[in-house]
Amino acid sequence: METIIPQLNTFIEVRTGKKVREFYYDWNLHNKSAMFTSISSDPFTSEEVLQEQYKQRDLINKEIIDISERAEKSPEEIYSCQMDDRTIVVIRNGILVRIEKELIRLGNSELLKRVKRNLEKHYLHNNSRLEWIFNHHIVDALVDWDFNLDKSVIVLKLNQAKPKKPNYEKVDIAE
Repeated sequence: METIIPQLNTFIEVRTGKKVREFYYDWNLHNKSAMFTSISSDPFTSEEVLQEQYKQRDLINKEIIDISERAEKSPEEIYSCQMDDRTIVVIRNGILVRIEKELIRLGNSELLKRVKRNLEKHYLHNNSRLEWIFNHHIVDALVDWDFNLDKSVIVLKLNQAKPKKPNYEKVDIAE
């Protein structure tokens, strides 16, 4: 991927006339899905396709902050938006702890990325609270980082079907 990102950025810049500042990617072979996210100083479209004030945004941001705290630390800044009925994009700034920064400095960026990806995807996929907030199942969670910028992008894909309400009733255990 690192060898084709410059070509993808050039293609995007030629097609949109916008300079790409950042590029994030992830894929899930099991779901046959991928994320390619470009960030530019200028919007890529004049249409208002992003919903920055979507339903339950504050609760979703809080849950992402809680997940971040379990995996690394609370982000210094969080931004999220809804792209369409099934897609949420979350951008986190300031999430690296000192030991991660030292691992990066020592040349262990790829190992760190694999570990963080496994950990965060586990927290995102196995999160009944997030599904309850969304009122939809999370069918895919894609995550990438730019360690130089101390920044991360998460893309959540939701199912159309609504999840069953969690059963919090007391369960009697036979002796």
